Amino acid sequence: MLSALRIRNDFGRNVAALMTGTTLAQALPIAASPLLSRLYTPGDFGVLGLYAAICAIVSVLAAGRYEIAIVQPRSDAEAANLAALSVAAALATCATMWLLIFFFHGRIVAASQSPELGRWLWLLPASVLIAALYQVLNYWNNRHKRFRQLAASRALQSAGTVGTQCALGYPQGMAGGLIAGHIAGQAFGLLWLARSNRMSIRQATREVSLSEMKRMGAQYRKLPLFSSWGALLDTAALQMPLLVIAHVFGFAITGLFSFAFRVLTVPLNLISGSIAQVLFQRVAELHNDDPASLRRYLLKIFAVLACLSVAPILLFTFFGVEIFSFVFGASWGQAGSYSGILIVAAAARFCVSPLSVVLSLEQHIKKGVAWQLGYFLTLSGVLFAFSDSGVDVFLKAFAIHETIQYGIYLAIILWATGPGASECPRTPPPDSDPLPAIRKQ
Repeated sequence: MLSALRIRNDFGRNVAALMTGTTLAQALPIAASPLLSRLYTPGDFGVLGLYAAICAIVSVLAAGRYEIAIVQPRSDAEAANLAALSVAAALATCATMWLLIFFFHGRIVAASQSPELGRWLWLLPASVLIAALYQVLNYWNNRHKRFRQLAASRALQSAGTVGTQCALGYPQGMAGGLIAGHIAGQAFGLLWLARSNRMSIRQATREVSLSEMKRMGAQYRKLPLFSSWGALLDTAALQMPLLVIAHVFGFAITGLFSFAFRVLTVPLNLISGSIAQVLFQRVAELHNDDPASLRRYLLKIFAVLACLSVAPILLFTFFGVEIFSFVFGASWGQAGSYSGILIVAAAARFCVSPLSVVLSLEQHIKKGVAWQLGYFLTLSGVLFAFSDSGVDVFLKAFAIHETIQYGIYLAIILWATGPGASECPRTPPPDSDPLPAIRKQ
């Protein structure tokens, strides 16, 4: 009884620690949005959205997926070698990107049909490297339950992003101020984590050797060979609507879509992301100690998240245009119209995504990857089938697809926690992603 209470208290404290920093991190962009929407045009937000989408797709693979295994070895020495291997992979990936951009810059810009993005391609490898290194330190802190440091880094990252964007946008907006702020925020967050962990990093480097890195690479080889495909499909699918909109409807519509979806998902991800990061450990404990209660536990969390999503659905469905026009300026009223459609997709992700940590257990990995593949294929079909329609019809098709697919995802998660789950192996694998469907928009 005391042990159960202690676990619940630890879980609550860890969620609270992450949510405290994450609340500030997410509140700052929302608070600054009325100012930023007046300093920059929808086209500027469109370029930022496309840049961030490409960065997200590449950075998820930059470290070879080895970083997600840092939390799992019993030995800190093995975890240190995994971290070193992740850093080496990230450096190699970004060096390759710089060479490709150097030799094929013109062809890349022509193929993307986005000349506005061309001058920022040179900074893309740096963004990817910073994002990959941040994830390495993120999992290192997660392993050692340093959730307060993670929370502080997220707050600083957000403050750096917003502060730089506002400074470069006032009084006459610098066209690339949004992207420059995005990179600056990434760098601030990384430097904070590196500084906060300098002692443990220095100690961990003493345990690193080339032979151990090779051994860890071989032991966790399923990560780059198999997990990377699921992660790539998942991230590409999440970014695909923005990429298709940029190609078909132009940067102004892309900016309206990106801005509206960010306003909707940031507050929701504040809750779901923090829960998911801590829920991974709780799911592993229940799976080992009391698997029969796992489904009931997840259903309770789903019910709470569903109740929390009712208010924003009603609010933006009926008053989206008025809210956006009043808060962000008259030129953003169309984004408010989009928000009334997109809130359904945001709510579906919000309710189901945190529960997907169940599919990181070894016997359920194939179920998760199968859904990711199905999601990617059906989303591709829907987006391209409706790309010739008007933007409103396109977004409605996207929202309907999200609702159906995340309903299927929930069914798969509950199936995976059924009566037969107690007969499955109870040790989380070294090659699983603890947060397979949680991605920043």
